[in-house]
Amino acid sequence: MPFLLLLVACAVVPYQKPLVVSPVPPEPVATLSVDLAPLLKRVDSALASTTETDTRDRLVELRELLLSVQVGSPAAQEAVLRYAGRVLAIEERSRPFTMAESPMEMASAFDTVTEEVVPEPVDALAPARAALSAGKPLDAVAVVDAALAANPNLPGAAELRAAAADAWAHDEREAAGAAFLAARALPAGADRSAALQAVATRLAAINERFPQNRYAADVAQNLAIVQKELTP
Repeated sequence: MPFLLLLVACAVVPYQKPLVVSPVPPEPVATLSVDLAPLLKRVDSALASTTETDTRDRLVELRELLLSVQVGSPAAQEAVLRYAGRVLAIEERSRPFTMAESPMEMASAFDTVTEEVVPEPVDALAPARAALSAGKPLDAVAVVDAALAANPNLPGAAELRAAAADAWAHDEREAAGAAFLAARALPAGADRSAALQAVATRLAAINERFPQNRYAADVAQNLAIVQKELTP
C-alpha cells in the first residue's frame, strides 16, 4: 500500500503547537589541503570509457571516497590520495591492448597493408542504465555524473539521471512509510520518539539530496505528518 494511503488510514492526531528545537551549529569543515581535481579527472575518464561491471563498481567507489575525504584531516587526505593513485595506476595498467602475440605475428603485421579501423562509439550511459535496471539508482546517478563531467552535453544524460533520482526517492519514501507505521505502533516513550525521529530524518534526506524529484511534494506532506506525531 503506498505510503500516503497508509498514513490516511491511521488515526488523525489533533493539531498541537510544533516543538521548537534550537538549531545545532554545524561542525567546522576542514579546509581541503590537497588538489583532488587531477585524480577525479582520471577516474571520470576511466568511468566514461569502461563498460566492464566490476571495473565500473570499483571506480564509482573510488570516486565517492575521493569526494568524501574533502572534509577529512590533511593526514587523511594525503593517505587517501596515495591510495587512490595506486588503485588508478592498477586500473589503467589493466586496460587491454591489441598487440601481436609473438615476434612472427609482429613481423607479418608489418608486412601487411594497414587498414584504418574506426572504433565503435562508446555508450557512456550504458553502465548507468544497467545499474538502474538492477535496482541500484544511486550507482546510476554516480555513473551519469562521471559521464557528464567528461562531456557536459552528453545526450540523454540529464533524463537518465532524473529517472534514477526518482527511482531512489520512490523507494526511500515507501521504506520510510513502513518505518513510520512500525514506530507509531510502539508505546509512548523514548524508543518511540527515536524511531519517529529516524523516519523524519530519512524523509527530509530525500528532498535534500534530490530537490527536483517527482515525489518531492508528497515527501514534504509525509514529513509534516511525522513531525506532528513527534509533537508532545
